Amino acid sequence: MKIISKFQDYYDIGIAYGVDEKLRFERKEICLDEYSQYDNHSSYIFYKKHHYYRLKLFYFYVGFCGRKYPLIQAKIEKIVKSKKETHYSLEIEDSFYTLESFEDFFETWVDTSKEWIKAYTDYYGYHEKREFFRKKEFISSIAKYYKKTTLKEVDLFKKHHIPYFVVMYEEVMVDNKPHLKMKTIATPRLKQYKFAKAVPPMQAFQEISMYLGQLDLAEDNIVQIDDKYLAQGKGFDSYSFKKIPTKRGVLKC
Repeated sequence: MKIISKFQDYYDIGIAYGVDEKLRFERKEICLDEYSQYDNHSSYIFYKKHHYYRLKLFYFYVGFCGRKYPLIQAKIEKIVKSKKETHYSLEIEDSFYTLESFEDFFETWVDTSKEWIKAYTDYYGYHEKREFFRKKEFISSIAKYYKKTTLKEVDLFKKHHIPYFVVMYEEVMVDNKPHLKMKTIATPRLKQYKFAKAVPPMQAFQEISMYLGQLDLAEDNIVQIDDKYLAQGKGFDSYSFKKIPTKRGVLKC
C-alpha cells in the first residue's frame, strides 16, 4: 500500500516492509459531519492530597476497517480558586480502549474513600451535588459503554471509500454557555487518539491495506450494463431515438 498524505501516522512503519504501488491510500482528514448540542455532561470533583481536582470524561469511538472501538478520553484538572475566578490546570489527559485500562487509571488518580461532588450544567446553569462515591455503580456505567460495539455508520466506509473514521466531541462556548460539538472525521491522525493501544502499528497497516483492497475489488466487480439494455429496460426500442423524416426528406415516386 502506498500512502499519499501530508501528515504521518503511527502505522506508517509498515511502509518499511514494502509498498504495493497498485494500492494507493490518499489519506486526508475530512470532516464528514458536525453539530453542536447543549453540554449536559457531568464532571466529578474529588479531594486528594490537599487539593480539589475535576475529572471529565468524553465518550468517543473509532470506526476501523468495519469494526467499532469504543474510546473514553479522560481529563483530570487541578482546581485553583482565587477571589475573582476559578482556574482549571490540566494534570493529565489519556485515552482508554478497555475497561481494565480505565480502572487502573482511575484507581491511581481518584481517592474513592472520600465523598465527592458531581458537577453538571443544564439550561439553568451550573450545579453541584455532593454524594458519597460508589465505585461499583460508576464502573458499571463505564462498562456498559465499552460493550457498545455495534457500528451504525458502517455505510460510511463504502460511501467515502475510507478505512477508518472517528466520532469525537469537543467543548465549545455558544452564547457564553457550554456546548459539545460532535464531529465525524474521516481518516484523521489516529496517533492523537492513541489508537496503538487498540491496534498495534503493523497490524493496523495490514488491516488498512486489506480493507482498501476489498473496497477496490467490490468496485471493480460492479456490473456495467450496456446503454442499449438500459434503454430497453425503460421501454425504448431501436426506433425510439431516430429522427422521423420530414416531408422535405421524403422521396417522391
